[in-house]
Amino acid sequence: MKAKLYIVIISIFFFCIGHTCSAQADCTGADYHLNGNAVDSSWHHYDGILNGTSAANDRFGQADNAIYFNGFFDYILLPTLFDYDLRTISLWFYAENIGFTEQSLFVSDCNGLQYGRTSLSVCAIGGTKKLFFDAGGSQCSCTILENKWYMATISVKTDSTRFYLNGTLLSTQVTGTAHSSNGLYQAIVGSNRTANNNYFEGEIDQLKINPCAFTPDPSTGIVETMAKNISSVMVTPNPAHTSITVTSNEFEKGGSIGIYSQEGQLKYCQNNCSEVTLIDINSLEPGIYILKMTGAKSTSVARIVKE
Repeated sequence: MKAKLYIVIISIFFFCIGHTCSAQADCTGADYHLNGNAVDSSWHHYDGILNGTSAANDRFGQADNAIYFNGFFDYILLPTLFDYDLRTISLWFYAENIGFTEQSLFVSDCNGLQYGRTSLSVCAIGGTKKLFFDAGGSQCSCTILENKWYMATISVKTDSTRFYLNGTLLSTQVTGTAHSSNGLYQAIVGSNRTANNNYFEGEIDQLKINPCAFTPDPSTGIVETMAKNISSVMVTPNPAHTSITVTSNEFEKGGSIGIYSQEGQLKYCQNNCSEVTLIDINSLEPGIYILKMTGAKSTSVARIVKE
């Protein structure tokens, strides 16, 4: 009897470790806080290389929590193209001087891309300052102001692409596959695909690049997954000091539970092996967090407080 029990326990153990969080499970691609550097805070560590640039105040006025680009030679070179079948690019920007020459905020574009280029840029057309979105040739633009923070988001699925400004949907279009025939095989922030022109002048903060389609939430900086079914989740106690119990009668066995900071950084991840899961939160700093349960058919999100 004991031998059978041990086999069951071992089987459960390997089932759990076999379903740990991955980039696709929690949709973590790259997360650049840009707090004076280009370090990727995700588990991938896609750290960028600063060329020029300097630290700047972020949208909350906090010093050294954003990156300033001087409009001449500054850019950030990222180590990959992020050519995901599904992808979301989201960043905050503050344009100081929008002229008649295009200024690139972000671009990932060359002949190796499966789903075409992805780019964000600003330019003055006929005296009107505009933000331009491009995803595989599907394009959108909107009027913006100088010296004002905005959150720009491109959310790409294989059949449709959505463009957002400050969390508001601007346009939904058929996903395109257009791309350039040359350029670097790396994504770039603050310049074009050859990293020698179209320099951006202003600040960029909190760049996120993810391998799934998101709906942006500019109030917290968190982006929530587009899901067909949203199930309910209960967290007790809340607020909590040392541990929480997560309960969801609708959640599928084998999904994952992630706890994220308000900036969107993954702080904790665990496979959900049952409908009731106990989580130790002693390692978390006091504050507000987002708990997300992700399964094959449903996603649940809850706000938790660690005291």
